[in-house]
Amino acid sequence: MRFLISFLALITILEAKLDPKPFYGSTQRIGRDTTLKYCERKLFSDIYGIAMVKPRGTNSTLLVASDPNWCRLIYTSFNESAQELKYLRQFGGYGNAVGKFIYPMGICIDTTVYQGNTNQYAIYVTDSWNKRVAKEKYKIDKDSIVSDGILVSGLSNPTDVACVSRPEGGAYIVVAEKDTHQIRLYQRSATGVISFDSDLWNTGVWCWGVF
Repeated sequence: MRFLISFLALITILEAKLDPKPFYGSTQRIGRDTTLKYCERKLFSDIYGIAMVKPRGTNSTLLVASDPNWCRLIYTSFNESAQELKYLRQFGGYGNAVGKFIYPMGICIDTTVYQGNTNQYAIYVTDSWNKRVAKEKYKIDKDSIVSDGILVSGLSNPTDVACVSRPEGGAYIVVAEKDTHQIRLYQRSATGVISFDSDLWNTGVWCWGVF
């Protein structure tokens, strides 16, 4: 939370997409006092997960965070040369359709190249109350997040997700299920096909997240 607030002190908002909207006009800067006044009640409700990546061929860093209470993702791109944030945007909203969430929690960015497409990254989000892991897509040339379907469904209150690229191509993806106290392992092939591998852990303690 403190990490995001320190960034917001320098931010430039280029899209008035957040709702409710505390600011008006096409471009405004948020100073310290205004940030402290609005950040909890207006810009976001409660940040749970944060993921970052430096997109290929750019001089920027993408930061994506989940806002469970308002059922959306908040994301921004940090321009390293100018040392400032370029925008603050939202993605998602309440619902069970593709591209919508009901209490999104854990989030990770998959840097694996699928089907030779170097212009995008996969973003996995534990859509907890929809009992699934959503699969979004960050398009580098558009500098925006778009919906890309569902990675895994039929889960029992998934709370966190993590991934790592495989040397032979594709990625391993692990998902924490709170209600079943399990961490599930999946594989995604270099062509993007997802398959279940195994249950890594099944204990009597609450399973909140993976690290």
